[in-house]
Amino acid sequence: MPDLLTLKINLGGLDVAQQSISNFRAKLPRAMDQKSTKTAIGEILVARARRNIKEVGMNVPGGWKPIKKTTINTRWMLEQKKKPSKRVNKQGIVSNAPLQRTGAGLQSLNYNTTAGGLELSALKYMGWQHTGTKPYTIKPKTKKVLAIPGLGIFKHVNHPGLPARPFFTVTVEDMDAIGTMVIDEIKGMI
Repeated sequence: MPDLLTLKINLGGLDVAQQSISNFRAKLPRAMDQKSTKTAIGEILVARARRNIKEVGMNVPGGWKPIKKTTINTRWMLEQKKKPSKRVNKQGIVSNAPLQRTGAGLQSLNYNTTAGGLELSALKYMGWQHTGTKPYTIKPKTKKVLAIPGLGIFKHVNHPGLPARPFFTVTVEDMDAIGTMVIDEIKGMI
């Protein structure tokens, strides 16, 4: 009869491992509730959003849809009509990158820590850019017609809607940094 390989496994440490997991589960909510941890996570998420905007959505799966040529031409025409001191860009150059014309949206990105977690915020129109919009109609508010430079005069305009350009995203790199931070916080509690 051939020799058999016999393995003996000692499961005595299993109880200790289960106890460690239970302790970890109990401490995780406390670690996540630490203001310093929430602040650090908020800074990571806002920094990622700023990078996404500056890099034109390169870190977002599928990237962002570019701005249409008519929008760029209209922006350029409007800028050329302004005095150089009043232009968004002093040279009159108009960016064809989404969400970068004035930088107001980029500067508005922020976070707030709350009792329940973390809130990310930005200007209202940034929400429309983040999620996209369905087609909508633009009507004049104070005049009888809309004058759109380079396109003409209209009673109303049917806008095709905005494509989604998500900037509040989380990458694997961000998750690793957040995970390390939470683990360090838990280790500090032990």
